Amino acid sequence: MLKRLRFILAFVLGSAWFSLFQIWGAFPDPDAFYHAKISALMLDGGPLLSFPWLDLTVLHPGFNDQHLLFHYFLMPFVKWFGVLPGAQIAAVVAGGMFTVIVLWAVEKLAVRHAWFWTMVMVAMPPMITRLSLGKASPFAIGLFLLGMVAWKKSARHWAFIVGAVYALTHGGWLLLIGAQVVLAIGAWVYARFVEEKRTMPDFRIALATLGGGLLGTFIHPNFPENIPYLWVQIFQIGVATPTGRVVMGTEWYPYAPLELFVHLSLLMMIVCIAVLGFVRARRHQLDAVQASFAIGCGLLVAIFLALTFKSARFVEYLVPVLVLLLASLFQQIDETRLIASLRKFFRYLPHALLVAMIFIVGKGALATRWELRSSAKPFTRFEKSMDVVSSELKPGERLFHSDWAQFSLLWNRNDSIHYVAGLDPVFLLQSSSTLSDTYTALTLGTNTSTAFEVISGLFHSRMVLVERKPGQKLEEILKNDARFQQVYADEEAVIFRLP
Repeated sequence: MLKRLRFILAFVLGSAWFSLFQIWGAFPDPDAFYHAKISALMLDGGPLLSFPWLDLTVLHPGFNDQHLLFHYFLMPFVKWFGVLPGAQIAAVVAGGMFTVIVLWAVEKLAVRHAWFWTMVMVAMPPMITRLSLGKASPFAIGLFLLGMVAWKKSARHWAFIVGAVYALTHGGWLLLIGAQVVLAIGAWVYARFVEEKRTMPDFRIALATLGGGLLGTFIHPNFPENIPYLWVQIFQIGVATPTGRVVMGTEWYPYAPLELFVHLSLLMMIVCIAVLGFVRARRHQLDAVQASFAIGCGLLVAIFLALTFKSARFVEYLVPVLVLLLASLFQQIDETRLIASLRKFFRYLPHALLVAMIFIVGKGALATRWELRSSAKPFTRFEKSMDVVSSELKPGERLFHSDWAQFSLLWNRNDSIHYVAGLDPVFLLQSSSTLSDTYTALTLGTNTSTAFEVISGLFHSRMVLVERKPGQKLEEILKNDARFQQVYADEEAVIFRLP
């Protein structure tokens, strides 16, 4: 009975687990506000074919809803529970669905102790964080895992479907194709140097996924505008990542090595156990299929580790691949002999290691929840200040705001006016480097003498919202210019009016 109901149980336990990390009534990431709002708009008018609210950026024209299917997933929750509360409930459900996908994928990869590896996957602090932000990460990583299963099973039709769905759900679908290519190379390395077979790498699964991805791209309602959008998203943001030119989101900055080591301490402990297992309890009969898969996963771990040290957001792919690598390696270890070997050192050593794992998970979970809470932005943020803005600005007028990251929160409050920048600063940079550089200089406080000319003349705004936060200099700049009239202030923001 338990085996038949295991996926229902996984969904319930996964949803309960991720519900513990939701900061109810707030989102840690501004993008969650964007996803909720766009889903609400789709309820009324279907897919968005343009994005006039950011008309100074490459998003208008040229908008691409790269999370289209994710937004369709959000729509019933937004309708039933309200825009922001519904999106937050949907985030918990998505966490439960991700847990089911992990369990199913690990089973299909023919790995023993699937429940253990599933629990390890969802207990890692980076995964808890990325899966609790109210973004499309549960779907993106889940589809990535399904694509790895398709490669392992040589299921070209399945790979094609995954590619199409991935392209309609998340802009990172090309990562899956790259991963499948690397897995094929890993299989070739095993065949060539272990089995001494003269073969060529088999890229048919990657090609099938590419075909599905292209189909998803071509049938997307934003085609052909989604092509240049993907170029900006993948290469200008993901590869080039102009951190020296604009202030990027925190996920695009490098992961500190020591912090990453702490966050992956549970996996590092399992690595040590695996090394000991290979030394003292390796199986006599090699599992060739798992060994071949492990080589490919090892190459992927190296690649994603390098990418994570470039941009922290790639940790959401590093962790799953590392877990699958360890799971594959443990297929070569006799657990009974390993436990017996551990007991030779100390009778209760296996129990001590289990207690240590539970302690690491608990400590990491508490620290992760604290970090999520410390960065959480309440649903009511900017409510009062935007009431003032809405009473002053007419539809189509532009609000000058002090940070591009504020856009999603402000847009939730008023979708009748335009804004300067949002979603990512590179979208403004790609549209006009002059506007982007000027905006960055003024909002960072390095331009202190031409605020009026920039805001009124260049951006054609007659109202300014400045968020009050540590290190912010724009408020003082505007207060020192008599042409800016302060009309409202609270602990969150201050509003200025221009003549």
